[in-house]
Amino acid sequence: MEGSGIVAGIGAASFWLFIAAVSVAAIWTESKEKQAKLQTLRELLQREETLDPTAVKALTRAIEGDKVANAKSTKQGLEIAHKITLFVAPGLVFLGLMVGAFFELLGVGGLLLAVSYGLLMASRLITIEEEPA
Repeated sequence: MEGSGIVAGIGAASFWLFIAAVSVAAIWTESKEKQAKLQTLRELLQREETLDPTAVKALTRAIEGDKVANAKSTKQGLEIAHKITLFVAPGLVFLGLMVGAFFELLGVGGLLLAVSYGLLMASRLITIEEEPA
């Protein structure tokens, strides 16, 4: 049983390395896509062609991202996370009752309720302002 601690440590390190690799890959992919869009816009401007203002607006929106859609998805994500944590908290308290660790999991459930409330308040702070056409 002496080697089980080492195996657990290697497993934990592998998990966090995987999480780090996925995060870095996502960030790298997003930056490459943004660079490709900027390169397209740069090539159009170097040709010195007259561009329609609506085309320029569409290109800049594609590069920057649609701020309204981003705000809506962020708000929706926070609300979903709030609902999940809200309903997991009593489940943890019930689990604590079943396994004999009621007070320990009561504290964890209370902490989860506080996190849920924080997520709800964060979702309410996001304002979505429609851009004028």
